[in-house]
Amino acid sequence: KPDGDNSNTGLNWDTAYRNIYYALIMIKSDSLHPNTINVAEGFYSPSTTGEFFALGGKEYISIIGAGKNETILDAEQTSKLFTIKGVSNFFLQELRLQHGYSSIGGISMSSNSSPHFKDICLIDNNGDFVSHVNCYQNNSIFENVIIKTNYEQVNAKAVECGNQSNPVFINCTIEGNKTNPQYGHFGANVNGNLCYPVFINCNIIDNYGDIASGIRQGGGHIYLINCTICDNDHCSQGTISLVFDAHITLINTILRNEPATEIWFHPSYDPNSATLEYCNIEGGSLAVAINNNGTLNWGEGNIDEDPMFVGGDPFSYELLPGSPCIDAGNPDTTGLNLPELDLAGKPRIYNGRIDIGAYEWQGQGIDEPDTSFINKLYLFQNTPNPFKDKTEILFITADYERVKDYTLSIYNVKGQLVRKYSGRNHNFWVKTDIVWDGTDEDGNKVSPGVYFYKLIYGDNSVTKKMILVR
Repeated sequence: KPDGDNSNTGLNWDTAYRNIYYALIMIKSDSLHPNTINVAEGFYSPSTTGEFFALGGKEYISIIGAGKNETILDAEQTSKLFTIKGVSNFFLQELRLQHGYSSIGGISMSSNSSPHFKDICLIDNNGDFVSHVNCYQNNSIFENVIIKTNYEQVNAKAVECGNQSNPVFINCTIEGNKTNPQYGHFGANVNGNLCYPVFINCNIIDNYGDIASGIRQGGGHIYLINCTICDNDHCSQGTISLVFDAHITLINTILRNEPATEIWFHPSYDPNSATLEYCNIEGGSLAVAINNNGTLNWGEGNIDEDPMFVGGDPFSYELLPGSPCIDAGNPDTTGLNLPELDLAGKPRIYNGRIDIGAYEWQGQGIDEPDTSFINKLYLFQNTPNPFKDKTEILFITADYERVKDYTLSIYNVKGQLVRKYSGRNHNFWVKTDIVWDGTDEDGNKVSPGVYFYKLIYGDNSVTKKMILVR
């Protein structure tokens, strides 16, 4: 507590420590004895409580505050707020993290760390390289996280993903990050080598960058599912910029921003690709600049219509009655990793079909929400499909505490098992991908044709189809 004392035992509120950094030093934990640091309501900073930043992460430790507007950690621009290196099973919840400043202002993660953030606000952090979140070789989960900048300008991008990082963002908002062209060129940036970030039910709004205002993906594959990407502006390479061997899949997503180009392919380097299904994109397919260096897969259900946002002050991206986005999403939600609630905390599916965007319209006289999708099984379509030599099957193991209980099996059209991967033997962790080379368990090449891959967890399963050609 702010009025605690580091000479206390730290075992209850009456004998609470004063500083979080001291509690992290004193607390012990392991897989059999996980522990929690409960942080009381109040303001923790170098000048008020003698707090020391950057704080570190520890295995099997949770730091839980009293609320993201009640428990405030303020670095007072003396350092970044957290450095998490090589740490799994580390959990932050119900905290506000603000005024960090360093090369990375907010949270720095590296060395195969896998932290989990829930109900967190990252507000007004700044950095010479990254303002709020840097993901480097990690598999982090962000749930109900706000990443917001109120400053007129900052030095760097809001979010950076690099070197085989696979973060998952669920019900998150990245807002107001306006970079100074002298220091940085990207607003809300997802950038790196062989990265596979996933955004679900997220707002990416009101960001500025003179090259890319929304997302810049360099290598790997990014997934945007039921996102609202709007009012990002003033950029030379589009709202979303794909640079070298970069691939993006957008499903049930709204793209309506200031530049005429919503998705831009770099004309040099390795070719890129974009796949859009059931999206509302301003300018339609003409808003995708392929630049003779890649492939646009323009799927079913895409529209170009005014989404009819609620608007007002403060502006709301929820949908008005009569919006063309209502009940216009993909009718098959299986495997889309849809959480139970939308970004406003309301049931994600009403009236039997999902809406486009991060918010579900809550109409009158409608049925109970459709819960036929399976929350714990997040399975994506394999790429490429059809394939000749190998294909990648990507999925998210949402219940990471029981990751060993997941299995991914491949069957032929006769229902015979061809290949099986298990969490226990193949080290599934938070998010993974399997590259299948068209061989069976003995390493023999299988015949061309239709195959099915099935993700199983407990009594639940999701199955998708793929095609092998020779």
